[in-house]
Amino acid sequence: MTCVCQRFIVNFGMDRLHGGETLCVRLGSSDPWETRIVENFVDTNEVWMPVWGLGMSYQQESAANRRSLPTPAAFTALNEGYRLFDTASRYRTEEALGAAICSSKVPREHLFITSKLWAAEYGRANTQYEEQCRRIGTDYLDCYLIHWPEPWNSQGKSNRESRAETWRQLELLLESGKCRSIGVSNFLPIHLEQLIEDCTITPHINQFEYNPLQQSKEIVASCREQGIVAQGYCPLAKGNALRVPLVQEMASQLGKSPAQVLLRWSLQNNVAIIPKASSQDHIRSNKDVSTKV
Repeated sequence: MTCVCQRFIVNFGMDRLHGGETLCVRLGSSDPWETRIVENFVDTNEVWMPVWGLGMSYQQESAANRRSLPTPAAFTALNEGYRLFDTASRYRTEEALGAAICSSKVPREHLFITSKLWAAEYGRANTQYEEQCRRIGTDYLDCYLIHWPEPWNSQGKSNRESRAETWRQLELLLESGKCRSIGVSNFLPIHLEQLIEDCTITPHINQFEYNPLQQSKEIVASCREQGIVAQGYCPLAKGNALRVPLVQEMASQLGKSPAQVLLRWSLQNNVAIIPKASSQDHIRSNKDVSTKV
């Protein structure tokens, strides 16, 4: 079913994914939206990342919820078929994710785990990477990102020099086989251009806020030009987009929730999504946008 309202187009196809199947986008391809169905992520020389997963930033929650929500949310998501989990040292949810994975029956090779190097950790990627793997309880990450383009500890270097120095450390993690892919988060087009000029490996993904209220068109265009997969966080605009009358109208016409309309809109614009959720209903509902695109 397709709904078109003032050039805001959302289509929910009829092809469904079956148990164990995950729609993925290939990282490092010249086509930034080359997709296929994958179950075992390490049974290939190519790196395929699920186009949807669970974002594990609970920083907007109360202190009590930041402690209590992440592990049950991740465990529920695992049972509901989620295979991409996005965490970070900044979020302080790496150990919670590890606990959920340990309690689940999902093999590690059927998971795609992303974590991030925070701005205060520039220049220490190797030691931080090992520590973050330890907290999660894994020998490797599927993707490791520089979380923020401006370091907090530049030590007399320019931001550009610090980014290049730290990115080279991520390149070494990739080349040594410790990490399966590398990328960045919150990088603007100028940051991407400089990094590509200064270093050898183009980032595999760039993660940034993406939703109808913040479409980040210049970043999306830059990613597509460079063959970088775009991955959007806050696809619901922290709940603000749920209240937009047009979104509510479309949801009513399609028989979907406003959240499902927004998530589907991102996927149809070839942007991978990592919505945060904590309740079983929301985790399950968000998954239902994963028809083949």
